[in-house]
Amino acid sequence: MPFDNKRIKELSKLMDKLGLRRLAFKDKEGEIELEKAGAAPVITHGHPPHLAPSASHPSHPVTPQETAPKAEGKAIKSPLVGTFYVASGPGEAPFVKVGDSVTPDTVVGIVEAMKVMNEIKAGIAGRITERVVEDGQPVEFESPLFRIE
Repeated sequence: MPFDNKRIKELSKLMDKLGLRRLAFKDKEGEIELEKAGAAPVITHGHPPHLAPSASHPSHPVTPQETAPKAEGKAIKSPLVGTFYVASGPGEAPFVKVGDSVTPDTVVGIVEAMKVMNEIKAGIAGRITERVVEDGQPVEFESPLFRIE
């Protein structure tokens, strides 16, 4: 079974049940690594160099932005678990910037999940007041990506 959102949520619940902070799982379908960062798991697929298993692996630093994003305004949220990107490729202009006006159909970013690039649309109209996550940062289902007014 591939690592779809349902399976990832099950693994996250298992981590909570067992009191685990980090879980690496590998089977014939692939591999996944989950690490708790504050209250939400940080998820990566495969073993990027910064999360490769090692005896000296430092824990993922938790920033205030990860644990308590600002609550003002409406949020544009991630519809899936994966890695968030602000542009279509390295060196490309971001889809949107703080101050930009958006419509529900405006593409605001990309979430890569299972090596598939998924365009994320605003879903609401307004003006971007804050980008909550950084380029290349892992996101959860329903994680706020942008604040909008």
